[in-house]
Amino acid sequence: MIDIPSKRVRLLSWIKSSHVLAPVKILIPDILKRGVLGIVAGGKQGTISLGDGSILKYNLDDSYWARHARDIRAYEPEMWFVADHYLKSNTIFVDCGANIGLWSCYAASKIKNRDQVIAVEPGDSILPLLRQNHALNGATFTLLENAVWNRSGETKTFIVHRGHASSSLVEEDSDNKPVHRASVLTISIDDIVRRALEKAPSAVNVVVKLDVEGVERQALDGALHTLSKKNMLFIYEDHGRDLASETTTHFLNTGLNIYFIDDTICTVRAITNSRELCGIKTNPGKGYNFIACKPSSEFDKEFFRLCRGMAPKV
Repeated sequence: MIDIPSKRVRLLSWIKSSHVLAPVKILIPDILKRGVLGIVAGGKQGTISLGDGSILKYNLDDSYWARHARDIRAYEPEMWFVADHYLKSNTIFVDCGANIGLWSCYAASKIKNRDQVIAVEPGDSILPLLRQNHALNGATFTLLENAVWNRSGETKTFIVHRGHASSSLVEEDSDNKPVHRASVLTISIDDIVRRALEKAPSAVNVVVKLDVEGVERQALDGALHTLSKKNMLFIYEDHGRDLASETTTHFLNTGLNIYFIDDTICTVRAITNSRELCGIKTNPGKGYNFIACKPSSEFDKEFFRLCRGMAPKV
């Protein structure tokens, strides 16, 4: 006997397989993630106290920051380690990909010179909130509305996507379609530091946070002059979806020493080959932070000490 499916079963089967509903399937996660939050918290803001008098405003309908606001010290522990130990009055801090300004606000409270803390952010959708946090903290850092690149003064297309950290000068090969595109002027890290040193010539250390969504290599190439002259530390992102770890490979090929702060077991380890990252970058949806510095520099000596289990110099 032949079992003929009922009309209801055939209809359900068609719905599940139909290309007509494909857009709905794509939209469902977005609706769940942003739509509900938008209805409940749209237009409302929360405040995070960063300590030392600095604060950070965020939109309550932004699920990313709303999630991390509950315990901001658990967010990017590697960056908190660097900020707490190495951002001092003799340091220039360049926040490349500043987003809403978390690290710039906190760095300003540590360094206490607006000319030595530079937030760089080209994303026009995030800039209003970054400007707000800049003002709320008394304009204690310098804000540059540029895109970090290997050369200054070029006009580039900045591609804005939905989501916390998916906008870039690089076109993504994914289904995440751009919201819009905007023209931005580029600036190099060398030029940023040169301008800062003109106003703060006594600064001897440079710390650069690189979270620039795919253009970390170009950003490094635009910092080589500073790297040759100053004690310089990069804390950069190598994303889990990059199985080849191209950013770390480029940093190693440039001659830098690479370190990884493993907060789960409270150790620092040296990375000598990008293949070693396979056991670290286990989540393709996450960005992982690594330290890079010039061999035999003061920062390199410090992280070598940490690898040997010695306490950081404060």
